[in-house]
Formats: sequence, structure tokens, C-alpha cells
Amino acid sequence: MRRSCVLCWRAAGETAFSPEIEAMIASEPNPPALTERQQDILEATSRGLSSEQIAAKLDISTYAVNQHIDAVRRKLGAQSRTEAVAIAIKKHLLKV
Repeated sequence: MRRSCVLCWRAAGETAFSPEIEAMIASEPNPPALTERQQDILEATSRGLSSEQIAAKLDISTYAVNQHIDAVRRKLGAQSRTEAVAIAIKKHLLKV
């Protein structure tokens, strides 16, 4: 059964992608630079916090949180928040 938290998957030794995708992600050089705010939001996302919870924690609007998440997804080539977190872990942009 898949867990809803990417960090929970990693802690349990599970992967979010097929072995082929995992290898492709790991082999890509030079991960994109994230701003400090993007890094903070990505970390909060990896903990399973909603946009509303992140906004309250960082004292910014939910709209701003979603804009930052969209920017992170674009930089990482991710289709979803969960995929962005998984890619960030693989690229060592987030610590597990």
C-alpha cells in the first residue's frame, strides 16, 4: 500500500517511480537552484502540509505558496507536488 507522504515512502524503502525513472532522475547533473523560500515551501510540502498550513506557518498567502510550488515543479520538471518532492530528494535538494 502506498503512503501519502513521500518521506514515509523513502523511510519504508519504497520508491515513487519505476526503476528506469529513478535512474534517469539520479543521473541528471546540476540540480536547479531553488530560492530559500522555495526550499522552505518544498520542505513543508514534503512533511505533508497543505498550502493553507504552509501559508499560515510562513505568514504568506495561499496564492503565494501555490505560486512557489508551481515554480518548483517547473524547475524540477515535475507534474505534481509529490513528484517534485520525490525528485528533490533524489537530487539531494531535500534531506530525508
